[in-house]
Amino acid sequence: MNFEKFQKMVGNQPAKIEAQTDKKGEGTILLEGRGLELMALSMQIAQDVIEKTHTDVENYCGMLKEGISGKNDDSKADEESKEESKSITKEQFKEAWKKVMDDLLDDKDLDATKVLLFSMVSTKCANDMCEYLFGEGFKDE
Repeated sequence: MNFEKFQKMVGNQPAKIEAQTDKKGEGTILLEGRGLELMALSMQIAQDVIEKTHTDVENYCGMLKEGISGKNDDSKADEESKEESKSITKEQFKEAWKKVMDDLLDDKDLDATKVLLFSMVSTKCANDMCEYLFGEGFKDE
């Protein structure tokens, strides 16, 4: 979604950001409005700062990340973090699927044929969803 679509989605509601800094570099910020309007307003501020300082967008974003996190951006660490989050999510998906299968096997109202058929179909669907979401299936799990 681009900035213009985001602004149209949010609508035009009152928002206000007042920021001041002193000679020591210490700042105070006053925020008024909903989070979405404040985000749109901060996007506009970023756009104006980028234009007035002739800063590259990537460099500006890097400075924001550094300022927020208090350290230099480490792309490798960021990629490792994404991979770790991905594996945690995949693990949670597998655990949820196993829980559904355990509940199914414990269901006394279904006969063995229905349980077998459902487990085969649901395993195929879960594997397909896992491939779609994570780029790989369950791998004989």
